[in-house]
Amino acid sequence: MPRPIVPQKSRDRLRTRTRLARLPAAPISNVKSLTARLEVVSFPIRTCVGVPENWTGKNNAMSAGAKIARAKWLLFTDADTVHKPGSLARAVAEAEQHDAALLSYSPEQEVRSFWEKAVMPVIFAELAITYPPQAVNDPASPIAAANGQYLMISHEAYEAVGGHIKISGDLLEDVGMARLVKSSGRKIFFRYGGDAVRTRMYRSWAQMKEGWTKNLAMLFPRPRRLALLRSAEFLLIIGNLLAAIWAGLSRRSNLALQTSLLTIILSGWFWMRIRKAHFPARSS
Repeated sequence: MPRPIVPQKSRDRLRTRTRLARLPAAPISNVKSLTARLEVVSFPIRTCVGVPENWTGKNNAMSAGAKIARAKWLLFTDADTVHKPGSLARAVAEAEQHDAALLSYSPEQEVRSFWEKAVMPVIFAELAITYPPQAVNDPASPIAAANGQYLMISHEAYEAVGGHIKISGDLLEDVGMARLVKSSGRKIFFRYGGDAVRTRMYRSWAQMKEGWTKNLAMLFPRPRRLALLRSAEFLLIIGNLLAAIWAGLSRRSNLALQTSLLTIILSGWFWMRIRKAHFPARSS
């Protein structure tokens, strides 16, 4: 029986978890002739009160949930994710098809505000370059990654790598778990999972600034250099566009043509990276 384990993060998301927990048990069939039922691990908040030293609250909560579960597969997912019908059964089948001990989907990202639309695609494009799925899924590659918004791991592999004990203080526990699993010789399967799950990570500029400030330094080896490089790229595109407009108004046709072509090339390269990260995403 696959068991979703949903860590609680905020009061607003508590309502999301409550709705999920109250769903009737959903039958999962035709997964290698296995018939099981979906059960959501839910326990009183006081169960996780008193976080042990060197543990983050989230890791402590997930570890507590895993101790309760007795299923073959554990699904760690966030309370603000929306799972599409039948996605869990398909995930189990996909993991078994690829002989993976850990399967992780990168959800479709909902972006609504100006800052979400401006920042999220750029960061996810860089993530796709730094952690390409083909390398993550290659046992010969040292690159390991997972997305904690949807991380499914076999109970056997979870126990074998020590659960969350070795990554108890990690803020990027999803990547840490993926590294533990891959270093143990077990397989990982990681891909874009917009067909299975979607989420809206942040709902304000303050939330997004806090979240990415915490994560960027750990996700990328040289975050400041990367930020400067992308800022310079953006300024170069805008600068060439303005130069092309000025040259056109000044009747300098050769300069207008050159700067226009350079703007198109730079913008096209930027847009290709964004598309590989599966943006534009849901923006309703």
